[in-house]
Amino acid sequence: RRSSPRLGPGAAPMDALIPIINRLQDVFNCIGRPPVDLPQIVVIGSQSCGKSSVLESIVGRDFLPRGTGIVTRRPMVLQLYNVPAAPSMDRSRQKASSLGTSASSGSAGGAAHDGGAASGGKDAGAAAAAAEGEDEDAEPRAAGGEWGEFLHRPGKRFYDFGEIRSEIARETDRIAGRNKGISSTPITLKIFSPNVLNLTLVDLPGITRLPVGDQPADIEEQVRDLCLEFIRKPSAIILAVSAANTDITNSDALQLAQEVDPEGDRTIGVLTKLDLMDRGTDAIDVLLGRVIPLRRGFVGVVCRSQRDIVDATSVEAARAKEHEFFATHAAYRSVAGRMGIPFLIALLNAILMASVRRSLPEIKSKITAMLLDITSDLDALGEPVHAQSTATQGALLLSLLSRFAANFVDVIDGRSEDVVSEPMLVGGSRIGMVFDQHFARRVASMGALDGIADHDIRLALRNAAGPRGALFVPEDAFVILVKRAVRRLEPAGIECVEAVYHELLQIAQRAHPTELARFGELKEKITDTVQALLRRALVPSQTMVSNLVHVELAHVNIKHPDFPDVNEVMGEVQAVLSDMDPENPGLPGLDDGSLPPRDLDGGAAAAAVSRAPGSVRSAVTYRSPVTGKPLGLGAERLAMSMRGLDSFGGARGPHRGAAPRMSSLREGLAAEGVGLPHEIDAMLREQPTLDEYCQVELMKRLLCGYFEIVRKTFIDMVPKTVMCFLVNHSKEHIQAELVRVLYSEAMFDDLLRETDNVSAKRRACVEMRSLLVRALDIVNEVRDFHVLG
Repeated sequence: RRSSPRLGPGAAPMDALIPIINRLQDVFNCIGRPPVDLPQIVVIGSQSCGKSSVLESIVGRDFLPRGTGIVTRRPMVLQLYNVPAAPSMDRSRQKASSLGTSASSGSAGGAAHDGGAASGGKDAGAAAAAAEGEDEDAEPRAAGGEWGEFLHRPGKRFYDFGEIRSEIARETDRIAGRNKGISSTPITLKIFSPNVLNLTLVDLPGITRLPVGDQPADIEEQVRDLCLEFIRKPSAIILAVSAANTDITNSDALQLAQEVDPEGDRTIGVLTKLDLMDRGTDAIDVLLGRVIPLRRGFVGVVCRSQRDIVDATSVEAARAKEHEFFATHAAYRSVAGRMGIPFLIALLNAILMASVRRSLPEIKSKITAMLLDITSDLDALGEPVHAQSTATQGALLLSLLSRFAANFVDVIDGRSEDVVSEPMLVGGSRIGMVFDQHFARRVASMGALDGIADHDIRLALRNAAGPRGALFVPEDAFVILVKRAVRRLEPAGIECVEAVYHELLQIAQRAHPTELARFGELKEKITDTVQALLRRALVPSQTMVSNLVHVELAHVNIKHPDFPDVNEVMGEVQAVLSDMDPENPGLPGLDDGSLPPRDLDGGAAAAAVSRAPGSVRSAVTYRSPVTGKPLGLGAERLAMSMRGLDSFGGARGPHRGAAPRMSSLREGLAAEGVGLPHEIDAMLREQPTLDEYCQVELMKRLLCGYFEIVRKTFIDMVPKTVMCFLVNHSKEHIQAELVRVLYSEAMFDDLLRETDNVSAKRRACVEMRSLLVRALDIVNEVRDFHVLG
């Protein structure tokens, strides 16, 4: 029992499948991007192999242009529809008769080409369609009820097949030009006739080797690429036409087919000009597949010769002549039942129907998926706003503002799905990177002694002592130098605020909901409002960061629990002094770097001091509070200085190294017009005394210890300040600010005016959805795709 799909009520069982594909082809041509390759028969062959004669024999009419060289220069999609023969009657009765025939059930020969749709009104070009709007003076359908229609000439019927030939030539020249060039843009021709079976064929330009006349130099490559473009599709059935009076192994059509179908599963060989072979030769081995095996075999045909065409021999007479040739030929008599144009038509019809039946489920699935995508795009575009009421517009505006504000907060907090799926840092994570990677690292790299040389500290100590000199380390010098170091923190804090401000601007760009793309004016206004809000929050944020520095400058807290213990610092300095060589008591250079904290024997230092020029022993011997060992004269003065700095006492803090240097203290004094006599200035460049050395080292260690306290506090407080006054402030006030500035009934028309491209895209999507719905309705005419065994 032959298998067939179940169709809807009133549908023809098998032959209606091909018109369904033809109607889908029309819809897909309008769509421009077919969701699936439809099954179709692609005809290829070299020039003068009889390809056009085969097509005209299949149709039963002369309709193709003829001439020398390449005549077919554009692909021609030839859709054949079997329609019932119309009796000779007036136009209205013909219309009613054809409609009645279309609605009735019956065999393939009596089925309407629209696939037997139950509705009957979905036919996109069926024979039973009413000819409303057609010129009443058009040639009647008396000539066998046959006519043609072109897709580029909708609504126009051609009853004269000579006119069809002329229209093909005109349309070819219009697209491909008159220089014998080719084009891949197809011509779609529908032929309705009671003398054809439902078929869809694609006629391609003939394969040529050399350019002739003004043909392009690469004409062979162009034709070859065009043929491969069509036959490469797995749904294509290849009809390879070859002349029997040439060597079949050199057939251009078969060679091209084997490139894409090496097993021959979807290739049908057609041998023409069997009657023109040399006397005593035949092609029976080729027809039986002994030379080139093809799964679907070879079919031999005998078409009209050029003399027959000149003599206007009818196709019916040519078919009779063909039948007589195979029936009487000694070599072909045994296979005559599988030769000839009628058998080829029936074979192509059966193969195409089987291919259509297999493809329909995939076609329906892909059309459905494409329809869902278009519907999603339409939902994103929304309904046109200009026709909505004021209340509806207001609700839409509020919804967009609220969604933007929610997206803004979600992107900062890392709750947005888009943020989670990004392959890079975005949103709030970048703000954290500003705090941790840029700001904290920059501040941590700063040192208390950056830009302050030892001779600057000596100068500050002498200036703070005044004309009398000082017994102890002057506290004012310490305060001045500390404030100078602390002031350098402020630019880093201000830059941190500005960096977070720019990150918030980027976050605002990512927070736009998809629907906001429809309204260009509203999108710009939202951006401007957010920028204004952030700018207003930027100023107090910068002020607060500056105040953090000013607070530190207002009071130098030397009683801070983390401030270094002076006794321990003094012990570290004495440890270095005690490590000096007694035989070479020269002091190390003051710019050699900070002294590492060590607890060494102070005897060597005392010996070095006693041997130093001008040293004087004191009757009182001071001992180190760390080691308990006697100190030298310079160390004794250092210890006396410690008594004057008892208020500096406290726990010892960590010591950090130096970073980039700034302008020195002496450069600052010079800028203020404070100059020194050359002899005094030269004196400052002399080797420091032991007292100066001890005081400078003590001052350096105390500066580093206090600056470390301020730096840690600054690194901790700046991110908190920025989050409070800039980030959190914008999160809390953004929605209220947007509503306050933008929600005004007088602004609805301007803010909710759609851009021109959005309106055009909506119209295109609506048209696309309509076409896809139409295509899905056509496919759904076949209710069940289960095949009966």
